[in-house]
Amino acid sequence: MRLIFFLFLAVSIMFLVALFPEVARQEMHVEAFNWVFSAKQGSLMIVMFLLLCLVWALRRLMRLAFGIPSRFGGWWRLGGERQQEARVRAMIAYRLNEQTEVAPKALKKSQSLMPAWGAQLLKQWLEPVEVGEDDDPLNIAMAARQATEADSGVNLLSRKKLLAAWLKAYPKSPLARKRQCELLQEEGEWLRLVHLLEDRWKKEKPAALCVKNALMHAYVKCVYTLDLASDDALTMARKACRLDADDMDAVIALGKVYQQRNDMDDANKLWMKYLEKQSCFVVADLLYLELVDDALKAYRKLEKKHAEDLNSASQWLRAKLAHASELDGLAEEHLQALLISCPCELSWRTRADWYAQKRMWQKSTEAYQEALVCREAKYDLANCR
Repeated sequence: MRLIFFLFLAVSIMFLVALFPEVARQEMHVEAFNWVFSAKQGSLMIVMFLLLCLVWALRRLMRLAFGIPSRFGGWWRLGGERQQEARVRAMIAYRLNEQTEVAPKALKKSQSLMPAWGAQLLKQWLEPVEVGEDDDPLNIAMAARQATEADSGVNLLSRKKLLAAWLKAYPKSPLARKRQCELLQEEGEWLRLVHLLEDRWKKEKPAALCVKNALMHAYVKCVYTLDLASDDALTMARKACRLDADDMDAVIALGKVYQQRNDMDDANKLWMKYLEKQSCFVVADLLYLELVDDALKAYRKLEKKHAEDLNSASQWLRAKLAHASELDGLAEEHLQALLISCPCELSWRTRADWYAQKRMWQKSTEAYQEALVCREAKYDLANCR
């Protein structure tokens, strides 16, 4: 690299000399130790350039001369690159298939092509053995990866031990951190999982969008492990909604936290706002339980909206509120319209319950049968607007 730099410098100086010929014709005198050297600057630059080229050529020839015997010996002993690759493939195939027809001499040659750590790693992959913290980090990573697979059958204690060794060897391994999250989820350690996912989300945010859903669900799970009336539960629920405001579980969790804190208005506003965006019968049912005490007032608010602005879940809620307000005619009208637009299990079950309250057992039985048909057919609520 240094020689190339001096060659480049010499070429640059020669180029400058060609641009200024008067400078090239000037003589340069150097006197040292009673010795005087005199030459024209242009001629001196050319001689120096040729000397550098000669040194570079000699170095190349020396490297080639001394490298040929060892390279020729390698070719003679192991063959060319294609032969080496074929031998390595044959050795791996032997290990994979446990072949016995491979000649021992050929196998020995093939193994000499692979470094010791590579052969040990291959052996660990094919025949997993117990590893310790002092083993090769690659062997630790291979053993831990195999042990933490979904169908590995390794007990929880061993998996935790191997995972800890894996993270110690490769603390920034994305796969190891992912397996750690899966292990915490299996143990139900939701608070630790939240802290781990938050750390991953901050450090790997540009490339960790897949962490977003896992973190949101971990927040929701963590809410139910805490006291719902506590500030920590409120913080977790709000973080979940902040990550995905359209997720049903996050919205339900935040609404229940509001209920436990006696913030009924906030819970009702949250769920009503969610119903305006999403047709969710689960949220509509929770909202109905809160509004049923003042059903008529809630019904009038919904009735003010245009029918086109109400999705299927809101229409079901309106019908239930009308029925709770003893507006049976309007309730039947709303429910009949819903059965036409969204003949799902919940709609038929609601009709069956109303018939049963009126002791119209035949019609109630028929409605329940329709509900069972919808359940068996797995009617897709996505078809409902």
